[in-house]
Amino acid sequence: MKKYLKYAAIFGGLSMMLAACNGGSEEGSSSGGDDEVTLDFWFFTGEDDPDSENTINPVIDSFIEENPNINVNLRQLTWDNGLEQITTAFAGNSVPDVIELGDTWFANFVEEGVLANVSEQVQPIYDNHVNWDTVTYEDDVYGMPWLMSSRAMYINTDIFEEAGLDPNSPPQNWEEMLEYAKQIEENTDASGFGIHAGEPEATWHYFMATAWSNGADVLNEDNSASTINSPEMIEALEFYKEMSEYSLVSQSEVIDSEFRAGNIGMSFSGAWGVFSIPRDAPDLNFDVAPIPDGAQATASSFAGGEILVIPEGSENKEEAFMLMEHVASEEQAIDHMQRVGSMFAAVPGVEEHEFFDENPQLSVFAGQLESAKSSPAITEWQSISRHVVEAVERTLLNGVDPTESLNDAHEKIENEL
Repeated sequence: MKKYLKYAAIFGGLSMMLAACNGGSEEGSSSGGDDEVTLDFWFFTGEDDPDSENTINPVIDSFIEENPNINVNLRQLTWDNGLEQITTAFAGNSVPDVIELGDTWFANFVEEGVLANVSEQVQPIYDNHVNWDTVTYEDDVYGMPWLMSSRAMYINTDIFEEAGLDPNSPPQNWEEMLEYAKQIEENTDASGFGIHAGEPEATWHYFMATAWSNGADVLNEDNSASTINSPEMIEALEFYKEMSEYSLVSQSEVIDSEFRAGNIGMSFSGAWGVFSIPRDAPDLNFDVAPIPDGAQATASSFAGGEILVIPEGSENKEEAFMLMEHVASEEQAIDHMQRVGSMFAAVPGVEEHEFFDENPQLSVFAGQLESAKSSPAITEWQSISRHVVEAVERTLLNGVDPTESLNDAHEKIENEL
């Protein structure tokens, strides 16, 4: 709940500050030509990597080599306070030229009028990229998709064997997933599964992967009405409730820690675990499998997205677009992907790249990108996702019937819309 209030306070504060500044600074102009230009690029990717600057530097170095009159200043942001730094910069008219954003913030910034519309500039390169919905708002484009991520199932192979299960045959559907969790719970000292709850983001990310895999969704196709109490969504929450009987239900930090300690048999998580688990728990034997199919549909995953945008107040929009286009280009994004590992280039057919032949666990995540879904680009999503989390937690933690939880959420979401 605190994080939702934080988002509301940040974007609400930005609205008031921009209004006080009479809408912000005037539109910047480009220096153009061969004049010396310095661009400021703020980014998040690689925050947890002590070598993050060396991860991004090759991309920037190649840009400067091609454009010797343009210098680039890099600033590493953190997910803990980066959003506040960005909104403060917008409110104070001291914006960088290019910013990496998480896609869930995108709609709010567009609504505030602080992002440059690049619809015309991207037309010649539109087919070179995928995931455009993460930078599109009411048919206009305000940035470029850069990197993508998905979620998959981690399994503890030793626990599988101890429970009499074959780690080479992970669960393919809900029925098998429930049976595997039961067997692990009954035949080992471990929990069968790890369910995320008690936090605003991960709770809906992982529950919606389950719901989407059953053909359910929170909103209708044009995001104008709630569908959260559909039969498919009720069935998904009923399955989640049944799974909770054989699961550790807790926050991500606890689930990740317990999985590394060998106390959970199966859990959903992101590709970063492929690197962090061997580092944190070198003796743990694990593998990665696709998210199982639901009762009514094939599996789907949550799709995270890192996007690049140009602030409306940038004084170097032409050069900023050149940098944005270079960083997100297929050559550079794939090169960057191979250094980062856990994020994938937003280009067509990335899952077929030879990089994944050498990294079979990462290939599971890449293979799920085609069916993965992201949050809708609407300003109400932060509030709507809160109601999703409340419904899930009322059922899992308080024992409320799934139908009742979802009907209550439906009324609240309708009011939001």
